[in-house]
Amino acid sequence: MANETPADKPKLSLGLRIVFGLSLALNLLVVGALVGAGLRSDPLGRDLGARMSLGRVLYKELPREDRRTLRREVRQRVDRETLRQANVGSELYDALRADPFDPDAINQLMDRQAQAQRTGQAAMRAGWIEVLSQMSPAERMAYAERLRDAARARPAPKD
Repeated sequence: MANETPADKPKLSLGLRIVFGLSLALNLLVVGALVGAGLRSDPLGRDLGARMSLGRVLYKELPREDRRTLRREVRQRVDRETLRQANVGSELYDALRADPFDPDAINQLMDRQAQAQRTGQAAMRAGWIEVLSQMSPAERMAYAERLRDAARARPAPKD
């Protein structure tokens, strides 16, 4: 097998490649919607559309150890089954190919994925608040200053 060439390697079937493509597209759509929602405004009343989402800024400006704590908190609050519920790519592929087409099946898949997303967001929010609760007043003040500085550092939105 050491002489195996790229042409000898097995390739994914067309159907499997389509499933992976649909799954990726769906995940990007959901992430895009979440980022878009976060781009509308920040707690300081500034437009975040120029650089990154609110959630990302709130996370990025935490000290490294607090980010680790937040990740642990989220992992403890969200089980693997909930995460699995957010991945509907192969089921969506099957539902799109079904004849007759069943719009209710698509709707149920999207509802299930949206619920899993909400669960993840709620876990992230609860973990973030827990991290904030553990900060001293001076640490929270420094964090608030970093958030303000991050908002000021963004370029003005383009018309």
